[in-house]
This record gives sequence, C-alpha cells and structure tokens, in this order.
Amino acid sequence: DWARAKSDIRVGGSNFVLSKHKYPTIMKRILSLIIALACATALYAQEPTIVYCSITGSHLASIKNGRIGPVEVNYGQKSRRIKYLEDERGRRLSFDTMIEALNYMAELGWRLESTYTRFQPSILEGSGLDEINIVMILRKQIDSREELAQWRAGLE
Repeated sequence: DWARAKSDIRVGGSNFVLSKHKYPTIMKRILSLIIALACATALYAQEPTIVYCSITGSHLASIKNGRIGPVEVNYGQKSRRIKYLEDERGRRLSFDTMIEALNYMAELGWRLESTYTRFQPSILEGSGLDEINIVMILRKQIDSREELAQWRAGLE
C-alpha cells in the first residue's frame, strides 16, 4: 500500500520500515542524552587559569658578589605587608643569587615571564648604600578548581 511504501527506506539492498510511533521516541531519547552529555561536559570542562607573581631580590651596589638574602614575593595579595619566600615551616629562605631563587620557584611549577631591575639610590650620597633590585615576573598554570580556590584563599 502507498502509505507503507512511503515509510520504507532502501539502504544497501535492505528495506527498513520505520514505525511512525517508535522511531521518533527513540531518537528523542538519544538526542536528549547527547545534549545532556554535552552540557555536563561543558560545565565540568575548565580552561586552565594563568596566575602571576613577582619575586624581588635586593643587594647593595657597592658589594660585589653579595648575597641576595631573603626574596620578596608578591602574589597580588590584598595585604600591603611584605611577604618573603618561605619553606614549609614558614622560615624565610635566603638565596645567594636570583637564579637560585628562580630555580626554587621553577621547582614549584613557576615559569619566568619577564625580568627588570630597579636602582634605588641611597639618601646618603656617596655612602655606597645604593640598592639594586632585581624583579622577576613569573607565571603558573592552574588546571583544577581546587588548586585555584587554594590560590585565591592564600591571597587574602
């Protein structure tokens, strides 16, 4: 009959008869499942976040090959109090060179982005107490929401 012939589909030599009642229901369920999976994936997929910090080491210009000493770190924290690089126990770390401090930060997952120097002359002219600051801008990729939450909590 003509109505039945319209619903027959010929594919690769086989006839498929599409039921007017079952086919749309199954397709709606499959399509709904695909859309739900796509939405769930989009909700849980997160682009990595890039965060920055700066480390600053200072030494007196008159002392050649002098130690850098404690290195200031700025994570963008709200507090104006100066923070220093510390070990797990909270003790200030002291470095001989800024490269040593950079290597320490690299072990923690930080990468060098940029470097510059600042010269701060002493208020006592000719005293030899002029200070040179070496500033390194570092970046780190954070992949998980938990790690990002910990990062933000540390800024307060």
